[in-house]
Amino acid sequence: MRQDLSVSAAGGRRPLWGVGMAALALAIAAAVGVALVLRFVETERQRELRGWQTRLDIVADGRAAAVSDWLARQGGTVAALAGNASLRL
Repeated sequence: MRQDLSVSAAGGRRPLWGVGMAALALAIAAAVGVALVLRFVETERQRELRGWQTRLDIVADGRAAAVSDWLARQGGTVAALAGNASLRL
């Protein structure tokens, strides 16, 4: 029959549950550490995503302004051509 007792360095007997508790505490600490790391990674990913969205918004606004300017110039060109009597049918 196996006993859950071990011999300590001082020669006394102590239960093995202390080792089990230490292993359990280590496992809990590791699980909490992994959870914290995963939460940190997700937070950083969200922060980077917001940064990219901000940059892309700025680029999109600049492109929209450029397209509006181009359309205004094209409208001016068409108006100038429409006003030219030599091009009328």
